[in-house]
Amino acid sequence: MTPAIKYGLLGALLLLLGLGGRDRTVAADPAHQVHFSITLSGHVLLGVGYTYYWNLHQGWQSNVYLIPEKGLPYGIATGYNYLWGGTKWRPNFAADVMVLASPPDPVKRKYLAMVRLVPGIQYEFNNDQSMNSRLWIAYFLRQPRAKIVPIGLEVMYGQR
Repeated sequence: MTPAIKYGLLGALLLLLGLGGRDRTVAADPAHQVHFSITLSGHVLLGVGYTYYWNLHQGWQSNVYLIPEKGLPYGIATGYNYLWGGTKWRPNFAADVMVLASPPDPVKRKYLAMVRLVPGIQYEFNNDQSMNSRLWIAYFLRQPRAKIVPIGLEVMYGQR
């Protein structure tokens, strides 16, 4: 991939994060959400995360993932999250940066850095609880044959 495309993707992500900061047309109090997830990807990943919503539609999300059957390989992700609509079923889209580390042996450990685009749909049980299903689509930053590929399916439960 050429440097122009790499910098273009990075610029588009920064533009999305910068311009999407606060939606002044929607009057809503900020909200905090803690969420737990299970992801099916090469291994089963268990996740714990936090989202800070600026309003009804936008927030900043951070997650930590563990792979129980392999010791403590882990993943850390952080990025922007956007929800459309205001009904019980809400499509959403996240753009974030993630680093995965594996295996647990420090000598053999490798780090995979990626930019993820994460489309999904969220169902809100009430104002405080939600269930979210998301597809991970990753662009690997340091791979010689970097491709954009789906790498996981995540189901997340959140509590405000």
